[in-house]
Amino acid sequence: MNPIFFKGNIKNAKKFTNLLERLAVETKSKTKLVCIDIDNTLANVNAELKKLGYDISIYPNPYIDKKFWLNFEGQMLLFNSEIIKTTSAIINSIYNNFDVEIFFATARPLELIDITYAWLIKNNILSEVYFTQNKVQLDADIYIEDDPVIIETLLKNGKTVLIPKWEYNSHIEHPSAIHYSISEK
Repeated sequence: MNPIFFKGNIKNAKKFTNLLERLAVETKSKTKLVCIDIDNTLANVNAELKKLGYDISIYPNPYIDKKFWLNFEGQMLLFNSEIIKTTSAIINSIYNNFDVEIFFATARPLELIDITYAWLIKNNILSEVYFTQNKVQLDADIYIEDDPVIIETLLKNGKTVLIPKWEYNSHIEHPSAIHYSISEK
């Protein structure tokens, strides 16, 4: 087995270890699906918003609407977002050790398809992306997601969710919710 990566508190590390133990058993008989969100899960859009003076503790930010993301400034912000290294390391750990199929899903408007694929290619990620507001319908076995509303919906539907810990989602507690740290410290 390749090295496994996790960064977070001990309670969540144990949940992550339990998840990996289940994967080890379950992927012997069936490939598992892992659905990964992009914004603030894999792409650090919040860091770019913070540089512009936006309050990233509020989600969704009431001052940012669809028009912002569709204009040049919004699209360049998305394109220039850095990859969240801890999410990338966790994805690689799961992918390299278990029989999983990984795909991406985003609630971004479909008009952002070109900039989304351009960001993925820039970061050497070649994968399919589903543009949807309803990620439950994708029926993955594991989700990696930051949006608190989507997380709550997934958990209510019996899904396991790995959560990059942001201020706006740190309140979520559930046996199938696994928070991990994204800080570079």
